[in-house]
Amino acid sequence: MALAPGVKRVTDARDPNNPGPNEIDLRYVPVAGVVGSHLTPSFLYDLQILSSEIREVYSFLAQQQKILSAADVSHAVISFRMLLHSRLVNGWNLLPLVGDLLQLQWAFVEDVEANHAKISSRKEFVSLKRHLELLMGFHKEGRRDADYLQTMLSYQNKTVENLRAIFSERLKKVVMEEAAATPLAQIGEKLKVHSKTFKKTMTVEGVKLARVDEIDILDKESEKAHDFKIVEARDKYRSRQKLKYPDGTIVEDVGIAYEGGHCEFTLKNIVPGRPVLLLVRMDYVHGDWEADIEINGKKAGVMRCPGEDRKFRWRNWPFIIEADFADDVELRITQKPLTEERDVNYFHVWAYQPPE
Repeated sequence: MALAPGVKRVTDARDPNNPGPNEIDLRYVPVAGVVGSHLTPSFLYDLQILSSEIREVYSFLAQQQKILSAADVSHAVISFRMLLHSRLVNGWNLLPLVGDLLQLQWAFVEDVEANHAKISSRKEFVSLKRHLELLMGFHKEGRRDADYLQTMLSYQNKTVENLRAIFSERLKKVVMEEAAATPLAQIGEKLKVHSKTFKKTMTVEGVKLARVDEIDILDKESEKAHDFKIVEARDKYRSRQKLKYPDGTIVEDVGIAYEGGHCEFTLKNIVPGRPVLLLVRMDYVHGDWEADIEINGKKAGVMRCPGEDRKFRWRNWPFIIEADFADDVELRITQKPLTEERDVNYFHVWAYQPPE
């Protein structure tokens, strides 16, 4: 440690890798090994979800859009996820890891500005750049408090949202191709445009499905039975629509749309240990939104709605509740939109499970 003449106070280093005068130098201090992580389970889970989102979108940018600097971000996040799964990410090494990631993300920003003018001119990219600038500023200040960690999660989620908004149509194709990898996801894609009656039992793609529950939106008894409610919405309104499915079938239905806040409801008659195919009839005139889905208070994934259709507006949007989350006969579903200034609508809800 280098002490300046007349020093009255010694502090932790703002930059642990480059301590200044009167700052504690820990660069060459041996560190004892630890087992596990002292970060909270909920924060570690949020890190896992965030890192998965970052890996997915930057891998897409590298592989599909040929933005080479995105590959560096993707590879860094893959390594970060290895440390997460090994329970080796802790308070003392999280910030250096985040700092390395921020540097690679900034190199990506510079690459896009230099070589991809159409992308860098988008308002979403300007938002992404601003959020990264703020995070880098906080990092240089040596912020380590809980507020910074939550801000880091929030701002990084915003950068992912910005990139998805820019490439929504191209990402849509990739998401659909990935969905086809699992039978239930493939069924969900097929039922997305199903215009006929949803029967109590159906066979789709050779797989038998049993309807375990459904909610008729704006039917008071149905909503009450499932405790359907929209909480803390900035805007909420009812809607009656007479729209077409892609096959031309016209269906009239009533529903509700909301912006901000979140939606909650309970699915009943669930067979624990089996996946659930959730289908929501929605007006697809304005898509390009994402929403966190929680099952009984646990984060279960992100519901993504890329694209839009102004002519054939009905869709039955699918979300798969994996078997691990279907752990009770009743499931409390919470949908929290992540995309700003975009409303989400509900007209009818169906829940199906394979019988075995």
